[in-house]
Amino acid sequence: MAMPKTCQGCPYYDPAGRFIPDEMNPKAEVHIIKLSPGYNEVKLGQHDPGPLARGIRLAGLNEWSSGHLLRCKIPAKPRGNSAAWEAKVRRAAKHCSQYTTLPDVPIITVGKEVFEFYDDDPARAGIYSWRGFRCQVEVD
Repeated sequence: MAMPKTCQGCPYYDPAGRFIPDEMNPKAEVHIIKLSPGYNEVKLGQHDPGPLARGIRLAGLNEWSSGHLLRCKIPAKPRGNSAAWEAKVRRAAKHCSQYTTLPDVPIITVGKEVFEFYDDDPARAGIYSWRGFRCQVEVD
């Protein structure tokens, strides 16, 4: 999908760029937020919760919504000093978040930048990060 006019003003705005809107599910039990769309998501034009979907199902949840902090593909985080990249992501997140309405369900953040962005918002207390979470499951 082409970038909407609301993307103008974002440091990652590119009129030729690809935009992946949030996928909202009215029956969602949780909402997953990742940093930005990956290659396959941009190629397919839709969200891919990836391996997190398996963990959500193992937790007994069947319905979820998903979105991205930034709804366009961004350059990969550079190795070494990434302060400039992180500052640009924060500016873009501040811009994008003004057009975001989060559902009233538990939020699962994927990635350090997403967790830190929403963790700074006192209105979103109770955000969960499954980063590094390991679940031991016994199968009969």
